[in-house]
Amino acid sequence: MANSEYTIQMGKIINTHALKGEVKCLPWGDSITFENMTRCCIDGIEREIEQVRYFKNKVILKFKGIDSIEQAELLKGKILYADRDSADNGDGRPFLVDVIGQAVRDEHGEEIGKIQDFMDNPAHIIFIVKLNNGKEVLVPNVDEFVKEKNAEGGYVVMDIKRLMDI
Repeated sequence: MANSEYTIQMGKIINTHALKGEVKCLPWGDSITFENMTRCCIDGIEREIEQVRYFKNKVILKFKGIDSIEQAELLKGKILYADRDSADNGDGRPFLVDVIGQAVRDEHGEEIGKIQDFMDNPAHIIFIVKLNNGKEVLVPNVDEFVKEKNAEGGYVVMDIKRLMDI
């Protein structure tokens, strides 16, 4: 598979794990799974995945040829890419990366802003939403606030009244 076929960002390597070359990855999907992935691409280099396991909301990955903590340390902060056909987020929901730039609607269908980015939090992912009034609000990616993600429609429905400074 050519590197140009790796088009979906699966997550970010956020740290090393143990001493034998494993890395900890923050997956960029609500229920993303790595079990069926045998290869990925990091910095344009195709990597073979030897082992996948899960710890809390993170993925522990072992790559062939990365056998020490020193080698794993070089991968920190790198984005992990997969080809979209082999990528699996488990239940058909959109990847988090797919909702960046999408409109945010309130529960009445009114567009109130756009998703600018997301960031990791120990408990869950946080969306960074730029409101139409220019303010930024941080929205936890939990059912209490995020009601619907419609990737095909290009919008996300959020109930964020309690998070906004009115």
